[in-house]
Amino acid sequence: MVQSEFRHIYILMYVLVLFVAKGRCNWSLWWTYDGISGPGFWGTMNKLEWSICHRGKNQSPVNIVPEGLLFDPGLKHIQISGNKVSSTMNNLGNALVLYVNSSQGDDVLFSIGPLSYTYRLHQIRVHFGKDDSRGSEHTIDGKPFAAEIQFLAYNTDLYHNFSQAVVSPRGIAAIAVFVQTKGNLSHQELEKIIENIEDVRFKETVTPLKNLYIQKLIPRSLHYVTYDGSITHPGCHETVTWMIMNKPIYAGSQQIEAFRKLRQSGPENPMAFFRDNFRPTMPVNRRSIRTNINFAKGCSMERNMHYQVTFPKYWSVTGNLDTDLWTDVTTLK
Repeated sequence: MVQSEFRHIYILMYVLVLFVAKGRCNWSLWWTYDGISGPGFWGTMNKLEWSICHRGKNQSPVNIVPEGLLFDPGLKHIQISGNKVSSTMNNLGNALVLYVNSSQGDDVLFSIGPLSYTYRLHQIRVHFGKDDSRGSEHTIDGKPFAAEIQFLAYNTDLYHNFSQAVVSPRGIAAIAVFVQTKGNLSHQELEKIIENIEDVRFKETVTPLKNLYIQKLIPRSLHYVTYDGSITHPGCHETVTWMIMNKPIYAGSQQIEAFRKLRQSGPENPMAFFRDNFRPTMPVNRRSIRTNINFAKGCSMERNMHYQVTFPKYWSVTGNLDTDLWTDVTTLK
C-alpha cells in the first residue's frame, strides 16, 4: 500500500516536470498548503527557483518564545504614513491576496522601527485555519491565533517595484497582526473584506475593494517583535524584515468562518474549500528575535487592561493602549 502511494507521487511529480519542460506549467498555480504540493514539497517541486524553501536557514514563519526574546533598546516605534487605500482582492486558489492600487495615490508607507529604509505597502494576505484553534502562521510559545493578517511592503529607496525587491537584500518589510476571535464581536474594517468574499469565492476571481483603512487593521501598540526572515510562500525569498505586533485585533468567530467559504478551484469543483492556508513554523536556527518590550521593568501596567489573551500554561499576552508586555501570568495576581 505504501509503495503504491509513493509510486503515485513519483508519477505525478514526473508529469509536472514534463509540463514545465514543455512550457505548459506555471508553478505559481501548483503549490498548495497540503499534500504533495504542500510546504514539505515546495523546495523540491521547483528546484531551480524554490530550493531555498527547503534549504534556507532564515525561513518564516517562526515560533516566538517570550523567554528567548532579546530586548533591544534601540528599536523605535514603527511609523505608518497614510491610511486609506484602494485594492484588488484576488482568490489565487492557494491564497487570498489584496493588491494595493498605488496608482490611486493613496500610498501607505512603513519606516523607522527596525527599518533603515522606507517601504510602500503592496499587498495584504490573510491566513486562517479550518477552525478557530489555528490559522496564524507565527505562533507564541507554540500557540497559534485564529488568523493572521500580513501587510507586505517593498523598499522604495532601493527598488522600483515589489518583484524586484522581493528577491533583493532588505527588499521587503512585513507587519504581522494576529486575529483573536471573541464571540459574536464584529471588526468593522475586517468586515469590508468579508463583504466581498462571495465575489472571489472561486479560484482566479477578482473584485475591487475601495476605502480600506489600514491603520484600523493594525492595533494601536508601540511594541512588537522583529526578526530577519522570508516570504512564507514559494519562492520563500529570505529578504524580509518581520514585525509582529504585540497586540491582536478582535473579530467574531462568524467573521473568520466567512474566509473558509473560499475555494481552491473553480465552479466545477465546488467542494475544494480553503483549509489551513498557513505554513508551519520553521527553525529559528542562529537568528536573534528582538523586541522593544523591556521585561526588566516587570509588570507595571494598570489593572484595567484593554485585553488579555491567555496561552496555557505559563504565558499571556497583556496590555493597554500605552503598555504591552508578554509576562508570566503569575505576576498578574
